[in-house]
This record gives sequence, structure tokens and C-alpha cells, in this order.
Amino acid sequence: MAKNQLLGQEYLLGDNITVCDYFLFMLLIWADELEKPPLSFPNLARYLQYLAKDSAVISVCKKVNLSLADYQ
Repeated sequence: MAKNQLLGQEYLLGDNITVCDYFLFMLLIWADELEKPPLSFPNLARYLQYLAKDSAVISVCKKVNLSLADYQ
């Protein structure tokens, strides 16, 4: 993924959410413990915050007891 891939975009591949967005969201959540976590990058932070408002993401996170507080 290019450094500015998400600049000016809501989703990874354009105007509509795809399975790629859900998969990347999961990977970025797992990467939260890295020395430089995804939220430290402006485009990724905005992307995560946007996806954290998606009803499917909220539903799955509730089912697995995963807090989205850091992404609000």
C-alpha cells in the first residue's frame, strides 16, 4: 500500500466498503501494540476512526468483547 493510499478516501479501494477494509481493520487492530501503532499515522488513524463507526465492525467487536474506545 502506498504511503498516501488512504489520503482523500474513506475506503481502501474507493467509494464502497469491501472485505479488504474489514481485513485491514482487523490487522491494524492487532498491530496496536507495535512500537509505532497504526493510530500514530494520520491517514491510518482517520481510516480506523471511520471504520470504527461501521455497524458491522461495531457488531463484531461487541461479540468478541473488543472495545473501540481508542478509535472514537
